[in-house]
Amino acid sequence: MGLIGHAARPEVSSLRELSEALGAAEDADALASAGAQWIGTVLGPATPVSLARPDGSSHRLRITWTSGSSAGLSEKAERRRVVERRAAFASLRPTTVRLEDHDQILAMLPLMCRGRAVGVLEVVAPEAGLEAAWDLLEAGTSQLGAALHVLTQNERFRRRVESWERTANLEAALVRAKSADEAVRIAVRFVWERVRVPVAGWCEANGGIHTLIETRGLANSARRELHQLLPTIPPWGSLGASEQEAAKQVFRDIAGVHHVSALDARDGVLLVGRTDEAIDGSIEMVGSLLAEVLHILDEAALASMRNQRFDLGIAWTAHELRGPLLGVKAALELLLMRRPPDPSEDAFLRTSLSELDQLTSSVDAILTWAVGEQPLPTGEADLVRVVEETADSCRLEFGQDRVIVIEAPDGVIAPVEPTHLRMVVSNLLRNALIYSFRGTKVEVVVRDSVDHVELSVRDEGPEIPAKDRRLIFDPFARGSNSGSNRIGTGLGLFIARRIVDAHGGRIWVESDPGWTTFYVRFPIEGRNQQRFAS
Repeated sequence: MGLIGHAARPEVSSLRELSEALGAAEDADALASAGAQWIGTVLGPATPVSLARPDGSSHRLRITWTSGSSAGLSEKAERRRVVERRAAFASLRPTTVRLEDHDQILAMLPLMCRGRAVGVLEVVAPEAGLEAAWDLLEAGTSQLGAALHVLTQNERFRRRVESWERTANLEAALVRAKSADEAVRIAVRFVWERVRVPVAGWCEANGGIHTLIETRGLANSARRELHQLLPTIPPWGSLGASEQEAAKQVFRDIAGVHHVSALDARDGVLLVGRTDEAIDGSIEMVGSLLAEVLHILDEAALASMRNQRFDLGIAWTAHELRGPLLGVKAALELLLMRRPPDPSEDAFLRTSLSELDQLTSSVDAILTWAVGEQPLPTGEADLVRVVEETADSCRLEFGQDRVIVIEAPDGVIAPVEPTHLRMVVSNLLRNALIYSFRGTKVEVVVRDSVDHVELSVRDEGPEIPAKDRRLIFDPFARGSNSGSNRIGTGLGLFIARRIVDAHGGRIWVESDPGWTTFYVRFPIEGRNQQRFAS
């Protein structure tokens, strides 16, 4: 058309006013409005103006703001308008379309910043007016492009921050969930509040089948129909493609949507209705977050069940042992009275009798503590004395040739009930004597500090592999180096850990080829605190 180069000189004050108006715009609509007002001062107050911006998902140019009433276009001209708009955006060069039966021109001015297009400004005006104001329009659209670029970047950053905030809020809510059902309900509610589309959630029940537990965005009749037609779903990953599509089709028909996405959380699944094929990125991450939380809840439930069963096992054992223990105690007393005393045998029998007497007197306390109905009995004991008495008992049991060396001050008071403290020390000493090499010594060290007392038991034996150093404190667990010839049930270290944990203490092991040391530390400040089984 030869429009460029024939405009009147731009008014500096006009561009300054435009710059100030663009600087005050808070969003794209306000920016387009400011630009339209400015164009009205240049071309006339009734000049139609439209702003086209690339769609975020499909990147197609869409009219996002318009003002004024432009002359209608024929279907052919409208198609050309779309083509020319795309051409202006892609080439970064202005283009025009002559409107039929009118002395009007549709000018398409690409809005650019740093050599990239951010939108297209469309203006309908008489050809003569556009000719006269073209240079000024190009200067103004340059400012519009820079301002729109800044707003676009701010919008993207705001959406990203909002997405992070939503993700953080969802994570926090899921972490607080006390059950898998509650976690699935939280996820369903999040999806509904985020995109306002039909959504339903199934959660694993007994046998691995997922049961429908929550729906949002469905009418009551549709909700009832879903419960009738799709009350359960097998684990989503176990379904074939055709089976997954069949389940989606049921939800698609009931919800009245064209597309359905499945968010697979392994122990649960969400079906989300959509109006188009695209799905929001913040919705896609719901499945992975929910899967992690459901896995953690499942592990916690299994651990709780194992502990509960084991605690009941301890209680049952304590209850059933009461009678046999009293019988053995009576037999030992009778044996000591009837046979001539041998010094070594007499010492062993009397030590065993003393231990049985202490054990039988504490059975009731152990039983009620094991099931968590009573606090752990509190008390204090001389750790050094318990170590020395336990070492004497172990020498009688394992033979005097097993050397036990004790390094300790005269007395160290530990905030532990004597019977329980003896169980800890006995299990550690016996463990060291069982697993150490014959002819080697076991070293026991007791240390008293300002805020804790510490016991260490060191033996010369095979190294405990790193992978076993936590495992060996679990019930019935035995290290990979234990061998079939070792005695024991795998409960000694577990019992020691339970007692230490219940007193707020810590037990751990360090091991290298040729030696192993177990450490126990009890805090002094916990001495007068009430303690419960962990």
